[in-house]
Amino acid sequence: MNKIIFNPKTLEMKLESDNFKSFIINKKQKHELNKPRMTVDRYRLETTLACDLSCRYCVVHMNNVSQCGNLMSLDTAKKIITKFNNNIGNKGSVVLIGGEPLLNWEVIKYIISACVGKIILFTNALKLNEEKISLLKKYDVMIIASLDGFSYKHNKNRFHPNVMDGYNVVSNNIKLAADSGCKIALSCVVNRDNVNDIINIARHFADNLGIKNISFAYPHFATEETETNHFDMKEYTKIIKGLLQFSKESGVYIDQIGPKLKSIFQNAPIEYSCKAGISQETFYPDGKETICTKLDTIKGYDFNKFLRALPVNNKKCANCVAVNLCGGGCPWDAHISPGRNSLDKRICLHNRKIIKFLIDDIEHELKLVKTKKEALSIIEKIYIPIISPIWKK
Repeated sequence: MNKIIFNPKTLEMKLESDNFKSFIINKKQKHELNKPRMTVDRYRLETTLACDLSCRYCVVHMNNVSQCGNLMSLDTAKKIITKFNNNIGNKGSVVLIGGEPLLNWEVIKYIISACVGKIILFTNALKLNEEKISLLKKYDVMIIASLDGFSYKHNKNRFHPNVMDGYNVVSNNIKLAADSGCKIALSCVVNRDNVNDIINIARHFADNLGIKNISFAYPHFATEETETNHFDMKEYTKIIKGLLQFSKESGVYIDQIGPKLKSIFQNAPIEYSCKAGISQETFYPDGKETICTKLDTIKGYDFNKFLRALPVNNKKCANCVAVNLCGGGCPWDAHISPGRNSLDKRICLHNRKIIKFLIDDIEHELKLVKTKKEALSIIEKIYIPIISPIWKK
């Protein structure tokens, strides 16, 4: 029986057997581990902190973020995009987020036409229509839409009080964008009302809406008391494990699995999960620069403390199997609920179990191979198709 030997410090993955000489099955190390890059290559624009939904787990409105309800002006957008084009250009990206960016459509139209970098638009898709879809496709915008499933129960935290009316509008808009050839992914917030039906939700998104790129994210904490503050991470870990087999069978990219597999096979560490304050600058609607709007609500917050706590810098993480594949999670969540390593206590157990599960799965797929060529062929067939986003053309 073949066995995988994985070195979490170098990310080297070796296949050993009594029947043949052992060999490395991922790329050889070409990087220096434990040194996060600090070069800014992304701008995050809070184009509006107004929204036409009131999701019960919203990390903006549940955390008293400054400038709630405000819209970015065209003049402010012009100044920011000019700065981006001059300083970063086509090697970087601009994230349009909120609130709901489509409520500020005239400014969004300017940004996507004037920016020379890649554009990523986060939207609840409620106001997505043929006109907007046509323009977003023209400029090759990556759309990340939000939906929490296909039933009343799945979506009641998102569209209340008119749950199914909101669901029908949004699902139709998402399908229209996918069928029109847009680059579009779906972001589903896993919560108590959909966690037990995630596989069926993934299948529905793929088969009925034409979406081949899906994120099943756990909810952020909120300063206000909400059930998402008591999210069951063990149950979440279980459903993410279940999504691996779905991804392998369907070819659908799952954001909680693909990047980790990609890092393993390409021997590229995940130095940080959140770009805020590291490779990303954030802008309020009025143009004020910051690290993160949520972190600004914390009096006296020390971002350097979070940087020191990142697994690649943290001695307490040194012997963890996920040390170079974790990324440390969200600094906001780490502050609200710090664990032993000064990180979000939910992610430590989760990432250890997920990385071990992925390695065990690779070992299972390669348990009977007899040559390196055969092992690499199986990896190419089973895993490589699901490690990067797949865009419907």
